[in-house]
Amino acid sequence: MRMFKMLFAGLVLTLPLAAQAYSPNHNFSEKTAQAWRETVQQYADKAGQPAPQIEEYRYGMPLDVAQVKFQSPLGKTCDVVSRLMVYEDTQGTLKAVRYQAMSDCRSNQ
Repeated sequence: MRMFKMLFAGLVLTLPLAAQAYSPNHNFSEKTAQAWRETVQQYADKAGQPAPQIEEYRYGMPLDVAQVKFQSPLGKTCDVVSRLMVYEDTQGTLKAVRYQAMSDCRSNQ
């Protein structure tokens, strides 16, 4: 019984550290953010529109997507990763949104 209590206490104490280590934003660096800003600027230049700010997607946020212009690739990390989508809404306005998605994980089976 004492061993069970010690294991349980250890689990409770280390759980927050594990959650932080695998947070969805651990793979998002300033270098990635700068590359995404440049990508958004390129699509804005092609469309002859001002570059939109990259919005952070929130659950339930309505998106008016008429045509997807760019979507960042998925890695093969078996993890939740940040992605960028640049799109035009139904009025032709260029928009950009950052969201979380499960990567394209494949096992060796």
